[in-house]
Amino acid sequence: MRGRPILCILAAMSLVAGFSRDAAPQSPDLSAITDPKRYEPFAGNYRLGESRVLSVGPFSENGDRLTFYDSKTRRVGVLYSLSDTTFVSGVMRGNEFLSGDVRATFLKDRRGGITGLVWREGEAVPVTAPRVAPHRNEEVSFRNGDVILHGTLTSPATAGRHPVIVFLQGSGPARRPFGMWPYFLARYGVATLTYDKRGTGASTGDWQTASFEDLAGDALAAVRLLRGRKDIDPRHVGLWGNSNSGWVVPIAASRSTEVAFVISRVGSALQPYENVLYEVENEARRSGLSEAEIEQAVSLRKRYQQAIITNTGWEQLKTEVERVRGESWFNAARVGRLLALRIPPDDSTVRGLRRPLLFDPLPFWERVTCPVLALFGEMDMNVQTTRSVPLLDAALKRAGNKDYTITVLPGATHGLAEAATDSSPEAGLHRRYAAGYLDGIGDWLGERVRNGRGLREP
Repeated sequence: MRGRPILCILAAMSLVAGFSRDAAPQSPDLSAITDPKRYEPFAGNYRLGESRVLSVGPFSENGDRLTFYDSKTRRVGVLYSLSDTTFVSGVMRGNEFLSGDVRATFLKDRRGGITGLVWREGEAVPVTAPRVAPHRNEEVSFRNGDVILHGTLTSPATAGRHPVIVFLQGSGPARRPFGMWPYFLARYGVATLTYDKRGTGASTGDWQTASFEDLAGDALAAVRLLRGRKDIDPRHVGLWGNSNSGWVVPIAASRSTEVAFVISRVGSALQPYENVLYEVENEARRSGLSEAEIEQAVSLRKRYQQAIITNTGWEQLKTEVERVRGESWFNAARVGRLLALRIPPDDSTVRGLRRPLLFDPLPFWERVTCPVLALFGEMDMNVQTTRSVPLLDAALKRAGNKDYTITVLPGATHGLAEAATDSSPEAGLHRRYAAGYLDGIGDWLGERVRNGRGLREP
């Protein structure tokens, strides 16, 4: 019985022999994943060495493929399958895998359970990593009015009541799974609840017609569910807002004292109509448009938003959009939806378009008194950090909040990765989270949910 794992390891080492960053020995499977739970058995934590753990989990934003985070190098990436147990990570161009420098082969016991993996980067010696920090996943559901939300509660496989973080999804039809995060936090004794946004996955409702207030109600329904569980510490149920849901968390936290803390990750303190213009300008610049073309894209987007806000000028705007729809800068303006609208739109449509644009998060932040950690990226091209930070700081001061931390991570992008690695031609090989991101969250949480002991493995 003891010889079998050794044979598995030797076989895995032979598979990775000769694998380099310049070329993969075979092409990975890039086809669409039809079963969202396909890679759930591989999720968890693997110890690569002292003070070095690889956290792995499937992520809906990467087509439900496995994503990883290396606690020592801060590297993050996607794992693409070569076989049922062997994966590679590297450089993608569109739907083509160009090259890779990582190969991971998962090891199984006689019953098919995952016991560890063999990890190799570039020409380094393969490392055998046992699986550590066991977790358990449980399917849960909860209701907000007529909407039923379905989610996954990921908890450390240890006794006792655990602090928990409710993860709110970003923009669009976002759903589970949420990548390596639940497993990274379970390693430190913190549970997580991730759920399908209303109208996605297994959840009912419609995200397209939901207001920020509706989504805040969904989050508070999750908080109520968790506070009633015997395995959750009701004193430490917090919310995590991510990008778009950074507009949602202050609503929820201002409504209920049951929210113990808030983590806002690159959430804008600006009204959406201002933030969108910032995004349009930066996306246009990144796409290589000239300054004159960028100015035209931003100008058209402004006129579109002005039509929504004032409910005037629709016919002239439609004529203009039809005239310029073939221009190289047109898509950057994000006005294509106008082409599908009946002009002028009915009052209900206008209200639905106007409501999110004019939402102001500051009055809600002015009522948030629970501990707050707000993280921003210095090089964020989606959220205007230089304007958001002072606005949020002033709002929390007006709230009389005695425990808030606002951190701007130097050189970090909207994804809080190092900008230099995120924009490199080989970002898939070198992309790393910015220093102070995960360790900053760990230190902050440790002071508030672990009695000042820091976020350390229990």
